[in-house]
Amino acid sequence: MSLHANYPDPQALWKNELKTLEFLSTNLVVSKYFNELSYNALLHANYLKENVNSHISFEAKLNLTVENKKRSVYVGAVVTSKLGEDKSDVHDWISYYLAVSDNAVVPRRLLRKYHFDFVGGATHNNHSHPAFHLQYGGKLSQYLLAEGLTEKHLNPWLSNPRITFYPVTLALVLDVVFCEFPSLETRKIAENHLWRDLIKANEVFIIKPFYEEMMTFITSGAHNRDHLVRDYCYGR
Repeated sequence: MSLHANYPDPQALWKNELKTLEFLSTNLVVSKYFNELSYNALLHANYLKENVNSHISFEAKLNLTVENKKRSVYVGAVVTSKLGEDKSDVHDWISYYLAVSDNAVVPRRLLRKYHFDFVGGATHNNHSHPAFHLQYGGKLSQYLLAEGLTEKHLNPWLSNPRITFYPVTLALVLDVVFCEFPSLETRKIAENHLWRDLIKANEVFIIKPFYEEMMTFITSGAHNRDHLVRDYCYGR
């Protein structure tokens, strides 16, 4: 019994993220209001289609109003795999982020940055932190550094705590952005029936199996004083 027993395999996750990139690059509402998001998605989708099963490393900026001020909101996704002991593909690095910065002159201060990570690899047992977790802060990518951002005031060296969280995808992270920073533009996407269909598909794809596995554990005899939910989340 494992919390990530039904987590999608590398190829299935790769295909799912490609579908999201294709949606972002072709949807007229997204391209109208968030040109960089749409354009970056187009570039990366084309790259992935030319280099099947290559690593996904996608980032983009959205200009939004946050707390009554114009801010830059960033999203990113890294999805990589490697060969396991049996020579089949296994997850290596699965990480998504959401960040908010001010729009002052360079260096611009990073105001918030959250990571949503899955500890991948050939085995998933006895982690020092939850297999699926939410983390505050973290180091900046080359893309964010090129944006002139600084994160030193957030003390990125402090990597704990890592908090148990359900698994996410690029579409689900973007949906958080569209819902948490409401505007005419974000509402047009969040309430678009095609976007809602995409989010529903992602919820079934990656969130539903997570909660099904959790419920199976909680209602089984394996859940006891010596094997708590937190132990289960850490792969112990």
